[in-house]
Amino acid sequence: MNEAFGGRDPALTEIFVDRLRVRAQLGVYAHEKGRTQPLVVSVRAWAKLDVTSDDLSETVDYNAFAKAAQSLAHTCHHQLVETYIDALADAVMQDERILAVEVRAEKSEAIMDADGAGAVVFRRR
Repeated sequence: MNEAFGGRDPALTEIFVDRLRVRAQLGVYAHEKGRTQPLVVSVRAWAKLDVTSDDLSETVDYNAFAKAAQSLAHTCHHQLVETYIDALADAVMQDERILAVEVRAEKSEAIMDADGAGAVVFRRR
């Protein structure tokens, strides 16, 4: 990304879903198995777009981020937040227009007296 613009590249469009709440099959401990727990997911992607009309097909649909996050949360049990966010980052990067993605996930029930605990991953082509 370009340092002259505070680390932002003016040729890229940032597309995001912020603090999506999902119920996820997630965790390594016995009390986390066989149930779902709340997970808060944020996805930020930077895409090279050439938008010439007011049509959804010319951009990246952020609904796809939410659907992928929900699907991954429901279809299998992930032991680690890190494996969940890696899989979500891979799913988002399937769109060739996306040059970078940041995925963050927070477990709100992981640590008593904490708002959340989790991980963030950043991927770039």
